[in-house]
Amino acid sequence: MTAATRLGGRRTPRRRGGLAIAASITLLAAGGAPAGAPAAADPGHACAAEAREQARRLLAWHVAVPPAGESEGVIDLETAVHVIAPLPNPANPAQRLDVLEVWGYVEKAQYRMRLLYAQVPGQCPLVGQEIVEYASF
Repeated sequence: MTAATRLGGRRTPRRRGGLAIAASITLLAAGGAPAGAPAAADPGHACAAEAREQARRLLAWHVAVPPAGESEGVIDLETAVHVIAPLPNPANPAQRLDVLEVWGYVEKAQYRMRLLYAQVPGQCPLVGQEIVEYASF
């Protein structure tokens, strides 16, 4: 399912903040990229499928929904896995951690999950994860 939600039987697009998008477009037009922006020209990541499955488990745990079989239909994930600029490993700045971002939805709530993977060829070692509810207070 795409980034849309059912409200009263009709589909309406989700909004992600017009100012943030406008600022990103401005920075990209100027030749820069905002911090945490998806990396350009990366067709996919070897760990994308694993990241999406881990994001489902993380969101289910975070919102305390029943185990996998019963959570179908409660949790909705976007199909796209966004590759974000790598971060330095805090223990060894010479090493980099790949950051994969997945958006998820539970009813009307939106969640951004970022999963950190060590750069090990042929493997997907998960070394960190973050979940943030996308909300205005």
